[in-house]
Amino acid sequence: MARKPSEYLREMYIDTIVYDSDALRHLIDVVGVSQVLLGTDYPFDMGHYAPHELVAPAWRTAERAAVLGGNARRLFHLL
Repeated sequence: MARKPSEYLREMYIDTIVYDSDALRHLIDVVGVSQVLLGTDYPFDMGHYAPHELVAPAWRTAERAAVLGGNARRLFHLL
């Protein structure tokens, strides 16, 4: 491989289905907030029914806005 596997993660988009706010924070720290999109498995019971609640209120406003929709708008050219 030309680069470390972790470097390729910054080129992928990853959803928030990690089931825990601390795990989501770690994911963002590893891949960068710009690569994380809000996701849900609703209506299946394996996911979180209110995925926006995993995005902790203590996060910076820009991070919350990116994960809760800004990244998806950018990815799909909806800005």
